[in-house]
Amino acid sequence: MPHISETRQGQLLLIGVAVLSIAPLMCQRWLSNSGIYEIRVMGGLHPGDLLFLRKIGSLAVCMPCIVVIALLASFFRPAWIRFVLAGATAVFLVYVLAFLIQAVCVITFNLSPIGH
Repeated sequence: MPHISETRQGQLLLIGVAVLSIAPLMCQRWLSNSGIYEIRVMGGLHPGDLLFLRKIGSLAVCMPCIVVIALLASFFRPAWIRFVLAGATAVFLVYVLAFLIQAVCVITFNLSPIGH
């Protein structure tokens, strides 16, 4: 089995994170097409948790860009691969966690049949 250098391993992992970072973008597109952002409360205003989900969802486009920039940085500065990989992965995980928590809150508070 051929030996893969630490730099190439890190770059392959960054490519994997880049592929995974497309998932929140697809989820945001699906939410936009589902009409969930048309929910309104009394008075015609959008709920705050729904507005926050829309704001977090708008950042979904930035995640693949951040990972691709990290990948490019690893090509120019191979010695930084550990730092770049850790940073890009941490940013991605924090973003996905915030997006999923907010999506669950919106579903729980606005779409549950208990309150209706």
